Amino acid sequence: MAELVFREAKEHFPDNKVCRNGLAEVLKVQRRYEEAEAEYRETKEHSPDNVVCRTGLAVVLVLQGKRDESIRELEETVHKFPNDKAAREFLEKVKAREMDAAALASAYEAMSEEAEEASLTPQTDKEFRPSTVESAEPDGAEQEVALPAEGARPEEEKAEAVSPVFSEAKEEVAPSAEEAPPEEEKIEAVSAEPAEAEGEIASASKEARSVDEEIDLAVEADLGLAAVYRFAALRAEGTTQTRYWQTAEEASERALTADPGNLYALLGRGFGMLHTAPEDAEGYFTHQIEEGKREHVAGFQLGRVQARMRRGETVPAETWEALRETFENQRTLITLEEARHGLHHRNGITQPALEELRKHLRSEHAVEILPRSLQNLDKWVREIVKTRMFAGVGLARPLTEKEVAVIAENVEQHGAIVQGVVEHSLSVFE
Repeated sequence: MAELVFREAKEHFPDNKVCRNGLAEVLKVQRRYEEAEAEYRETKEHSPDNVVCRTGLAVVLVLQGKRDESIRELEETVHKFPNDKAAREFLEKVKAREMDAAALASAYEAMSEEAEEASLTPQTDKEFRPSTVESAEPDGAEQEVALPAEGARPEEEKAEAVSPVFSEAKEEVAPSAEEAPPEEEKIEAVSAEPAEAEGEIASASKEARSVDEEIDLAVEADLGLAAVYRFAALRAEGTTQTRYWQTAEEASERALTADPGNLYALLGRGFGMLHTAPEDAEGYFTHQIEEGKREHVAGFQLGRVQARMRRGETVPAETWEALRETFENQRTLITLEEARHGLHHRNGITQPALEELRKHLRSEHAVEILPRSLQNLDKWVREIVKTRMFAGVGLARPLTEKEVAVIAENVEQHGAIVQGVVEHSLSVFE
């Protein structure tokens, strides 16, 4: 099951590091080392700054007896990412040549888990360390992606355990009145050794930046994990679907705990509510738009529209046109959502909405006028819509009723993929 989830996720979301690393990790757990190596190498070529794929590649090289090649990979990784503790320690153990391949792989898992729990390291590569996937038999038995352990500490305790450095720093920066030295002494202490003081300040600043970077990476990892599990939940059923929604929600909440104003995380929470608590979703998106002053973010506006659609409301054509005028760079997504709205209601607006989408998909000019940063994203959305929604239907001429029926069947079959594409695209900001 896990392999299927990550293969599909990687196919449709090729830029998501969690999808790529997760698939390689699943293959490694199944002892399909050559395939895992190929996945890691492809990811490294695609994302050379992805530290997780680099260390993962080093592990599968060791497991294939390619120790010297693994050392070269780790040396390159440590040079590029000197603050990655797991990579540094693993390199030392591989170089020592005191452990066999299986023992080295187990040691790396232990180091990864230790790094995840370390107080000063908000797990920079939480994307997919080996501990993220349960062990599997080599015959390829079904695997499930591990959920957080029962009885896990509340988020408040986790935050305190992960970041004690912040409370310590506050104590050092703001000592009590009894301990605070007189202003004259402080001035003398600083001016007596200005070079030394300047060096200490620079060092502290560098350490602070390092911590901030690690937190950013941890947030990015959780956001990627949430997106993968939301996509997987759309395609799952029963208790498996419930677990996937839960995992996605937990990952989003971890990201919001670390970065409360993160737009991607706030959107992820809302997208999850569309499926798990649709009765609350409209209120959530409205709150973000009005109270959060986020009316300029297309994702919140379209999220609110989706919530209304799920409640059975018909969204008037004027609303769609107003959205296109407000968010000109999102015309493809808005037109797609209008077409899906028409298919959902089947009340006479279906064919005109789909016809509008067909015309838009044929217009290359609509792509060319977009900012360069959004052109590839728009092309990707168009390709998914053409190959999934319009499969078996031509775009060269107006749609017939029979073709509309085919599109409706395609949406029924590929609705989860299209929804995943919409959510992912709305989470990309200029």
